[in-house]
Amino acid sequence: MIPEKKWNNHIAYLIIFIITLPIGCSSLRQSPETKPFFKEDASQLVSSLREQNNEIDSFQGIGKINFEGEEGELASNLLIVGKRPFKARIEVTHSWGKPLFYIVIDDRDISVLSLMEKRFFRGHGGSLNIDRLFLLDLDPNSIWGILAGRVPVLDEAERAVRLKSNEIALLNSNSEVVEIIRFSSKPFLTKSVYFPMKEITVTLSKFRKMTSGYSPLLIEIIEEKRNRQIKIKYKNFEVNSPVPDEVFVLNPLPGFEIIEIDKPIKFP
Repeated sequence: MIPEKKWNNHIAYLIIFIITLPIGCSSLRQSPETKPFFKEDASQLVSSLREQNNEIDSFQGIGKINFEGEEGELASNLLIVGKRPFKARIEVTHSWGKPLFYIVIDDRDISVLSLMEKRFFRGHGGSLNIDRLFLLDLDPNSIWGILAGRVPVLDEAERAVRLKSNEIALLNSNSEVVEIIRFSSKPFLTKSVYFPMKEITVTLSKFRKMTSGYSPLLIEIIEEKRNRQIKIKYKNFEVNSPVPDEVFVLNPLPGFEIIEIDKPIKFP
């Protein structure tokens, strides 16, 4: 059994991960030798990925989340509900059913109810210093898309080039690679996306065909610099079902310490 102190460390890592994807600060100075797609092919492919993201207005997933890092391993039950514009509710419970924490994200407003610590964290817009806490974060639409099993296309991506027959790179205005996306051929699906400047890899697998297309039931995020790996394994996953706004309301429980976040969080 993992000691309580290590459980708290694991919970802190999971909260940090789910609120936003942590990113390293290295940069790729030179773009690789590439072979460009025909212009219309590249633009159509990127447009198709963006359209796939926009096809989902809401999603609900039930399954498990596995964390592996230097502190050890942790497996918990997971419930995620998302709705556009960017809203998400994440509930993590112990494998035997004890609630660990709940998180509600509404664009840049974040509330965290830590049941083990009996604390309620709340931050609003600019008062939550994400840059200092998480180094840098992806934009809310990208985070939402990954949780929904989609591949985000970063806003700074301006053109696409072919690296291999099943792999493209997205470049910014300075011809720096900001994303590398790999596809499978039969069926034509996205297998992984790599953010080289951030040293983050997202892999998608165990696809299931749905009315909105194929959705992955296994999402794996690898953070190279911190030697951490997160796996989201959906057992049940639905898209575009009605989700009431009340789902995204989170309040402190009686007796909980309320912490208004105006500086980086320091967990015990």
